[in-house]
Amino acid sequence: MNWFAEELQKQRVTKGISLNEIALMTRINIHFLEALEQGNFEALPQTYTRAFIREYAISIGLNPVEALQRFDLFLGKRLEPAPEPVRPGRQREPIVSQQWTRSTKILISAIIIVLLGFIGIYIFVHSSDSQSVRQIAFDDVVKETERISTPQQVLHKPVETAASRVTQDSLRLLSSTSDTVWLSIIIDGKRTEEYLFPPKAKYAWTAKEKFSVTLGNAGGIRFTLNGIPLEPLGRNRAVVRNVVISKESIQRQNSERR
Repeated sequence: MNWFAEELQKQRVTKGISLNEIALMTRINIHFLEALEQGNFEALPQTYTRAFIREYAISIGLNPVEALQRFDLFLGKRLEPAPEPVRPGRQREPIVSQQWTRSTKILISAIIIVLLGFIGIYIFVHSSDSQSVRQIAFDDVVKETERISTPQQVLHKPVETAASRVTQDSLRLLSSTSDTVWLSIIIDGKRTEEYLFPPKAKYAWTAKEKFSVTLGNAGGIRFTLNGIPLEPLGRNRAVVRNVVISKESIQRQNSERR
């Protein structure tokens, strides 16, 4: 356990708040809260780690901004030091350089804002026919995971016909979760996708040669490749990285059974 996680756990215990209460207040899976207090940040969805810390801090009465600053300090990020107070009788140093630096920052910020404005206008004018990209807030992510929690629902784009799969992709990977699972998948070494699945969720991918999978809860998900069930990639709560799934996986699994 690292010092940042110890501080969070100590504050929670001091205030007499249980992890179950935080899970009810924040709607964050309790397994992620346990990983947060154990300092096991690798088991958390990378995209939402800071959001989890912010919600956790609010639920136990901490300042979320200060909590995230402490997290950055733990990660080794440099924070700007507080200005040194002027002691009585000590002459204050000239502030011309400080004022010049402040003015320069304001000028640079203004230039950046103008450039971003032009870029935004350009993108808006030239992307009228493209599909808009929506940034999902933390609360919306929670609602979305609740909406897709029914076992019958399949999270995937329209299924291709058999003929198109033969000509385009030779591998079809299906997944089914029994617990909350964070997953990162690399398809044919080119495209990377990241997901946060609730229990009883299903998803499917296609590839020509292989998949490379990283899981934050290996025991909470099962895979089927081209209709053949695969062995679990790990135990519950275990983190596995860059596991390659291909046609050789089926052959290797069959040989091991023999």
